[in-house]
Amino acid sequence: MYELDGLRDFLWQENHKSNNDIYFLENMDSWSNELRRVLDKALLNTLTNFSSSNETAILIRGCPIGNLPDTPVTSGYIESEHVMLSAKFLFAMFGLMKIMPISYTGENSGKAIRHIVPKISQNSQIGSHGYLEFNFHVDNPDLSLIGEESKRPPCLEYLALYCLRGDSQAITELIDLKDIVEFMSDDEIKIAQSNQFNIQRPNSFEDGNPSIKNAPLFTKFNGKYYSRYDFHNIQSTNNSSSTVLNKINEILVNKINPLKIAFETGDFLIFKNQETMHKRSQFTPEYNGNERWLMRLFGMKDTPQNHLHNQLVLRS
Repeated sequence: MYELDGLRDFLWQENHKSNNDIYFLENMDSWSNELRRVLDKALLNTLTNFSSSNETAILIRGCPIGNLPDTPVTSGYIESEHVMLSAKFLFAMFGLMKIMPISYTGENSGKAIRHIVPKISQNSQIGSHGYLEFNFHVDNPDLSLIGEESKRPPCLEYLALYCLRGDSQAITELIDLKDIVEFMSDDEIKIAQSNQFNIQRPNSFEDGNPSIKNAPLFTKFNGKYYSRYDFHNIQSTNNSSSTVLNKINEILVNKINPLKIAFETGDFLIFKNQETMHKRSQFTPEYNGNERWLMRLFGMKDTPQNHLHNQLVLRS
């Protein structure tokens, strides 16, 4: 974990406001260069080497926020012009880390930044706009994993969460996939790599919930394992795959101590989506304008071939 001193009030000289994702994409490199001049050298080195390192997550505290409106619990969305400093910082960090921001058609209306808030109309949803327990998962598990031969678009590689308002009740947990694999037998890993699992598309997609049938749970590429495990959206197809899912659940509950985070204002967390699993505990929003509020941004190491021309979105 890293603490930033004196950066909470960091402001870019550019005061232009925009709601256009392309504006952020076109300017993120210049903003990242400004960040580069004020960050500690050790932290700068960690950030710029993150994608090629064995580290799976970075947590930074004390990042700049600016003035905030009420948490958008009615719509679940707010235009970027109302949170410009935070939006710029998110894109600047991706520029610094050489990560390409992406979004998906059919999810979040194709917009890059999703606001993780308890939305009043979806208060019983298990997901980013709900408040019930959101068990261990990989985001967008129905998409193609690293090393997997598939016609489906690539699953995001990086997921960043930027806390604008925290809630001490809501605990985020993070576990490395490699720590789970250590508790699995060779036969269990082999089954996890076989096409014996069905995956449902997450509820955050607006185009329904089509399932992907007969897909592997894990892939292995260049010596690393990658996962599409999602407690809420994955099903076994036979006794062998059911046993593997039960084994993973038992490992998650009893074998590993996860990294636990109670997000505070100014926290920035980025992790490798396919190399980790994350979870959020249940909490109770009061809907008074001060609810928990995170900004989420997806990323890829390289620009995918099916990145739409002059847009951030991938075809899903």
